[in-house]
Amino acid sequence: MTPEEQGQAVGQLVKHFRSNPYKHGRMTRIYTNAEGQQVKTCTTLDGQGVTADLIKRHLKAEPGFLALGYLPGDDAGTNSGMADFDLKSYPTPGDLDDAFFRFLDVAYQYGVKAYPETSTRGGKHAHIFIDSLKPHGVMSAALRVLANKAALAKTEVYPAGDSPLSTWLILPYAGAARDGLGRTQLTTDAGQIIPVTELDEWLELTPAENIQALADLLPEHDQEDITDGPADDLKPEAVTAICEAAENPQLRTFDRHGSLVAFINLGGRCGRLSEVVRTLKSEKVRTTWTADGSRDADEWSKEIDRWLSAAGTKRRGIKFLLEQGFELGHLPSVADDSENQIRFKPSNKPRSRLSRQYARMRGAR
Repeated sequence: MTPEEQGQAVGQLVKHFRSNPYKHGRMTRIYTNAEGQQVKTCTTLDGQGVTADLIKRHLKAEPGFLALGYLPGDDAGTNSGMADFDLKSYPTPGDLDDAFFRFLDVAYQYGVKAYPETSTRGGKHAHIFIDSLKPHGVMSAALRVLANKAALAKTEVYPAGDSPLSTWLILPYAGAARDGLGRTQLTTDAGQIIPVTELDEWLELTPAENIQALADLLPEHDQEDITDGPADDLKPEAVTAICEAAENPQLRTFDRHGSLVAFINLGGRCGRLSEVVRTLKSEKVRTTWTADGSRDADEWSKEIDRWLSAAGTKRRGIKFLLEQGFELGHLPSVADDSENQIRFKPSNKPRSRLSRQYARMRGAR
């Protein structure tokens, strides 16, 4: 591959595999152990996002840097997703193939174009590319709906949930600088191999509205039951301050989706999730958070259900909400006695460029 072709390849991968700026992974070694099994050595580098230089190294796949691990999307959303079919999850390779092509067929029926990739271990990946950004939770929910419709019980999806900091996966085309194809590559559903420099010519982008429509079909049984478990690090009485904060945002614009997840997480931490969710679904919160009228009551309820299903992480919580301007007041902590309560004040820290950009793009209110 000439330097010009490598530049084209980097541009194609940057465009179609939008990657978050927070961390990346690397495969540094592949070897066969004493049992004859292939073993991969990987590492994660926090605080180091995917760059054009890293993608160039991925295309070269030199010793010590055999492949690049990326996470789909950034704070603004994602334009790609992937369903992973692992060989170890199926009795035989034939069973895996049956499940994989069933997924492709169902995706086609719902107006979603999926592009296969065969992993180095014989697994299958179904890549989806859309024509505009969607939140990670929406893409994740849509992929799970397709898996449900195809009656698949053993399918991992990426993004794994609402967060741009979930699990990374290996970017296709590692080593493509040698032949334009690399160790793994995308193909059409008919098996035609797609060279890395020709992604623009071959990829048919799925309308983002089709992904949203699928996410809205997430069946009730696949959503998290709103049940109250035992309190974690916050006392149950903290729910009062949490709900009051949700009802009274202090800023005109803020990260709405991230704030939903953070409040859901706080509800779980104090053992009063159901009350927090009822508050979030209330008309007062809906009209305050969506002052632009972008969500009616039913749409707002479904959006909360979607993020409730996708949350599954405590990464976003008190600190995140303070950065968004919410006033949390006194939050009694399980670790403290009843008189020793922690008071949280809104952060005066300027919002990051990405946070401001996210708010502008999402029109959060």
